[in-house]
Amino acid sequence: MITRNVGFSLLTALGLIAASLAAVWASNAEMAGPDFPGRVSGAITGLILAVFSNAVAKRIGGGETSAGKAAAKRFMGLALVLGGVAYAAAFLFAPIDLARWIGMGAVITALLVTAARFWAGRKDAQAGPDDN
Repeated sequence: MITRNVGFSLLTALGLIAASLAAVWASNAEMAGPDFPGRVSGAITGLILAVFSNAVAKRIGGGETSAGKAAAKRFMGLALVLGGVAYAAAFLFAPIDLARWIGMGAVITALLVTAARFWAGRKDAQAGPDDN
């Protein structure tokens, strides 16, 4: 699995560093604009968030879970993957001054929606079944 494989994590980190260095080189060689390195690193960071979010969501809680908890974990994975994709898209398409705000807004929204989903599920679980 992705979260247990140190080699995959190191390869991902090296890829991020190599892409950032290549983007800086391209910018310094005037083959790209001055905002190109920031766009590349932001887009790759968003994609890394999307890849790892799905794997981490599956590992939360471990062991056997109820259908409600499994659904909440799937929701978390989906929300954070979409947040990561939105972060990457912001750095690819939005003006660079707004990209940071749009990207972080998307990730924070995903976290808040996930927290609300878990809180609502916890509240329902504490209520217990109806005895009618």
